[in-house]
Amino acid sequence: MELNGVHVLITGGSRGLGLSMAQAFARAGADLTLVARDEATLEKAAADVGGRALVADLTDRVQVTTLLDRAEKQAGRPIDVLVLNAGIDVNGPYADLSSDDLQQLWQVNLAAPAELIRQAQPSMTARRSGHIVAISSLSAQVAMPGLASYAASKAALSQLVMGVRRELRGAGIGTTLAEIGQATTDMYTTLRDYPPAAAAFDRATRLGFLRELKPDEVADAVVHAVRRDKPKVVLPRRARLQSLLAHSPQVIADRLFGSAK
Repeated sequence: MELNGVHVLITGGSRGLGLSMAQAFARAGADLTLVARDEATLEKAAADVGGRALVADLTDRVQVTTLLDRAEKQAGRPIDVLVLNAGIDVNGPYADLSSDDLQQLWQVNLAAPAELIRQAQPSMTARRSGHIVAISSLSAQVAMPGLASYAASKAALSQLVMGVRRELRGAGIGTTLAEIGQATTDMYTTLRDYPPAAAAFDRATRLGFLRELKPDEVADAVVHAVRRDKPKVVLPRRARLQSLLAHSPQVIADRLFGSAK
């Protein structure tokens, strides 16, 4: 997809990986709408990339149900690329998590992206054009200590995108599933607040299974994938075998039953 002039909406676009992707898409000439709930931070980020700020709280189901309609009315044009980046984490022993923690985690990491994919499909289908990017995690395949709920939410997101890929492709909509390791963002810092999780990440790094990723590195890979219509981004590259093995049952099912592409 040629990105110059296309309308790209990024959830969680005010900081961290979302802001890095906004900057990368801006360099490619995209017209940006950034979504986040902190108005001051969001306004600054949008101004920095020459885009629009759309304040929305993805923990609020009502706000999510009208999000894309609001974005398209604000921009005066449809969304060409939807980047589902917003995510939260909760860490620690599962029994110590509150009901509110879990409800918010599932809402932001899975329910909101699922709903936004559903909202985006009719307009993109009518135009036979569009691309959806879902930012998942290598935690979708491996739950580090204290991250069971976060890993489960990302596993569900990855499976959702893989499960609907063929029907989206049939509607003229490209998809990119990005499964990434530890990018050096505020979220990664928070994940490391739980000592067993920090120790597990450190050991995986020492053994060479993982490495810390710069947000700009991930952002550039995502933009490249949208340009080339690549279905998957896995970073670091050394984790590709892990991702391939984890998704091999789906790949086999695709060939046998034609359930996805």
